[in-house]
Amino acid sequence: MINLLQEKFEEVEKLKTYTKQILHLSPKSDYEKIKVMIEIRQKYMEKINSINEKIENLNTSNINSYEKSMDESLIFKKIKEDIRKAIEQIIEMDKEIRKNINEELRSDKEFYNQPKQISKLNLKA
Repeated sequence: MINLLQEKFEEVEKLKTYTKQILHLSPKSDYEKIKVMIEIRQKYMEKINSINEKIENLNTSNINSYEKSMDESLIFKKIKEDIRKAIEQIIEMDKEIRKNINEELRSDKEFYNQPKQISKLNLKA
């Protein structure tokens, strides 16, 4: 169980680092790169979800027969707390990425929705 939690923590840290890289890209100039990186990022999330399923299966199969020692309990709590903090940081970075993309979309929309200025030529004869 500790190994699975440690593996999950390592994957969450990788996801956090990768998300930070995406955050530092410009939606305007690096749109295609961001798009590809988000697809790759999804694979990190899928790996974390598969680890979660393994943990859940282990929990349900050992629910009655599993007795934790005090040391294991403290290690579990520490790793879970580290995972929770890392996920909170990832959520904040996700919000910032969405904000940047939305601002860029708004800016483009305003630019393209401006009425074209018609130049009038006044000739006096």
